[in-house]
Amino acid sequence: MKAIPVIRARWLTAATAAVAIVALGLLTPGGRVSASHDAIACNDDIPSGYACVPLVNKPDSGPGISNPAVGELFYQFVDADTLRIAVRALAGQGTVAPGAQFCIDDDGDPYNTPGSGGNAAHNCQGAGDGAVNVTDGTAGLPNASAEPDGPGQYEVRVSGLAADGTVGGLDYFELNNVDGYVYYVYHVNIGQSSTQAFFTFVAPTPAPTAPPPTPTPTQPTPTPVVTGGATPTPATLGAGRVPAALPNTGGEPGADAMVFSVLAGVAAATLSLAAAGMTIAGCSRREE
Repeated sequence: MKAIPVIRARWLTAATAAVAIVALGLLTPGGRVSASHDAIACNDDIPSGYACVPLVNKPDSGPGISNPAVGELFYQFVDADTLRIAVRALAGQGTVAPGAQFCIDDDGDPYNTPGSGGNAAHNCQGAGDGAVNVTDGTAGLPNASAEPDGPGQYEVRVSGLAADGTVGGLDYFELNNVDGYVYYVYHVNIGQSSTQAFFTFVAPTPAPTAPPPTPTPTQPTPTPVVTGGATPTPATLGAGRVPAALPNTGGEPGADAMVFSVLAGVAAATLSLAAAGMTIAGCSRREE
């Protein structure tokens, strides 16, 4: 029974050490926790809305070259005038050093083919690599112009980049007034390697617009139909119409009027006799 605490203590010590190693592996140089990722450039954990290009060891770097990759550069054109970039080292390649440089150009081919003129042909490291040198890039970036920069020289070199925010646990740098520029190269030291990444302008995807609402069809209000009940009777009877109590003689309208007049005369005479106190006696048969 005494051996159990010893085994448990050894297990806890090993587990604690493992957790510490993992935690240290997730920390960036500034102490920020970064998302886990593998050793293959642009393979996983790319921040939403960003594109990715490998950071390749400088002597072998160039447009379209993806090996030997040491890190990843994420970039996003927020709009035609604003660019954001963030950098991450690949697993096992060391940490990203401060003091990166960023070169931009509006020429169609601002660099020589890698290997044709040595490392300096497409380098973005010293002040001589850019015709114009500026600090940061959030403000003060000159307008693009087709000025004749020398072979292997970029129009503008930006140094002293300062973080403007975070994305996916990484610091990003924002450059404004990039409208009109075409080619970009980012130089940074990662571990023991001096790396560069090349990319070109990609038009930002416009935000989708909501379709207009579908109009709701309106139905006409139906006219109510009255069912049941008595048929309406005309307000007045037409002159000369035979009362309902009299039989239909089947004669012409003139005969009906005549019969009605005779009956009316008889009724009037009877009323007159009664008023005069006269009586009408029936005839009686006398017996012989």
